[in-house]
Amino acid sequence: MFFKLLKNDWLALRRSSMWTQSVIQNMFLGFFALYLILQFTALGFLGGELIREYFPEENPVTVTNRFLIYYFLSDLLMRFFLQKYPSLQLQPYLTMNIKKRLLSRYLCVKSLVSFFNIAPLFFVIPFYFWTVQPELGAARGIHWVLMMLLLMGINHYLSYYIDRNLGKSPYISISLLSAVVLLMTLDYNGYFSLSSTFEPVFSYLHEHLTGLLILVALLALLYFLVYRFLRTHAYVQVGRQADKERDVRDFAIFNQFGPSIGRLMQLEAKLIWRNKRSKAYLWMSLIFLLYPLLFVENGQISSNALMIISGLLVTGAFSLNYGQLLLSWNSTHFDFILAQNIQVRDYLEAKFTLLAWSNVVLFILSLPYGIFFPKMLLVNSVMFLFNTGVTIFAYLYLALYSSKRMDMNKGGAFSFEGFGAAHYLIMFPIMFMPIFIYLIFRFMDQRTIGLIVIGLVGLLGIALRRYLMNRAVTTFTERKYEINSKFKQ
Repeated sequence: MFFKLLKNDWLALRRSSMWTQSVIQNMFLGFFALYLILQFTALGFLGGELIREYFPEENPVTVTNRFLIYYFLSDLLMRFFLQKYPSLQLQPYLTMNIKKRLLSRYLCVKSLVSFFNIAPLFFVIPFYFWTVQPELGAARGIHWVLMMLLLMGINHYLSYYIDRNLGKSPYISISLLSAVVLLMTLDYNGYFSLSSTFEPVFSYLHEHLTGLLILVALLALLYFLVYRFLRTHAYVQVGRQADKERDVRDFAIFNQFGPSIGRLMQLEAKLIWRNKRSKAYLWMSLIFLLYPLLFVENGQISSNALMIISGLLVTGAFSLNYGQLLLSWNSTHFDFILAQNIQVRDYLEAKFTLLAWSNVVLFILSLPYGIFFPKMLLVNSVMFLFNTGVTIFAYLYLALYSSKRMDMNKGGAFSFEGFGAAHYLIMFPIMFMPIFIYLIFRFMDQRTIGLIVIGLVGLLGIALRRYLMNRAVTTFTERKYEINSKFKQ
């Protein structure tokens, strides 16, 4: 039965339309994956020589152990945001004589076939033969390889559990991920050294059989947690019950925006809360509040230009992510929206207002930075205005011309479904316009005026809101049937 499930997945993959859609995007991802594999391979062959060159008096394996903690923490974050975990359409299987524990085990095993598990092997294997074995010998070297494989498995199932548990217990998952980011940030700014702390730990794990047994036990525990979660939720009714529970969140706070716009904002907020991808954007926006800490050196932000990028991402993290697919979120039911008695202006105003208020909330949450870095308060203020007056309208007009159909439940925060070339190109003016304005005034030694001008550009967009919205309404009315036809492709 296990192999029959595998065969069904293989047939579904072969027949998938993803191979014919976005060919250029698939080619780009393929070349990028190949590039990373070549980089891992080169590092595996040459890593030992590089370590001996820069650390001539130290054992290369010891130096490698010192920096493993950075790799595994980064790997955990990248897995959470980038890795796609397997899923099954359970309903056809639930009526068959197939045990749910078999379906759950199949998903657990299938999930191991991932780029994040395969690519590191191109480093581990050559590094073992060229560096580890000559230094430690064959037996101890095998222990080191086993440690690496077990740690990769632990990271895999930990991120899998966090991903699957995000909707059920989001605060636990986000707290864990935030702790990882905070640890790396504190280490980066010199408050303590992760490498010095964990190097003896990694050395113990591969030098003692007890260490390997601890890793095996931890891996088994995480596998069991993932299996139990999948087994518990292997019912169609579980998902329906979850939807009923989520319906309790009526987001009545939006009633203040009126019966029409407020109701549409409530529906949009429910859509965000119920779907994996949009919710991932929501939690990722909160994690981005820690982003400025990466630029702190000796208690100060190292560059004003970096503060501008930081302010753009901190105050507009949600609108920058969710806003890129502003109409695509409704692609599966867009014809229903067209058939309803919904005013176009109310529909677009609801989306604009929701994104604008997300900027307000993130700006308020970023205010504590002003206590320690007063200039950051100015930067975040002007970037808040820029995001509200420029970024949202840029994405609104992008949606009117370049929207694509997407499945909200496919992939996580970094899924490429629904994206086109225009979505990548528009990031350049949004990211570089404020930096370009700032650099012009910096050359005239008027840095503060440059920041004020960026804020004025945002205020101009807010002041022209009615005009820009009128143009958007007209464009939407002219293109709504063409947009709908794209959503049906």
